[in-house]
Amino acid sequence: MYKIIHAIVDHGKILTSSQVGGSIITCLAASAAAPWASGQQPAPLGGILANDSADKAARFIQICDAFISRSCS
Repeated sequence: MYKIIHAIVDHGKILTSSQVGGSIITCLAASAAAPWASGQQPAPLGGILANDSADKAARFIQICDAFISRSCS
């Protein structure tokens, strides 16, 4: 998944979180100058979302929500 993300985003630059919760990738990036975030990493655990991965995803969604809320006001 990281190879695909690096191939898609502008200049291959991503801001990713820690390696905790390996069954999900959370990163911020831009493609054609449009910001986006990524999600599921199917390779580990056959796509099963473990507890630490679910927590990681929830925190990431909160960060994205805070960013959107702040930029819209």
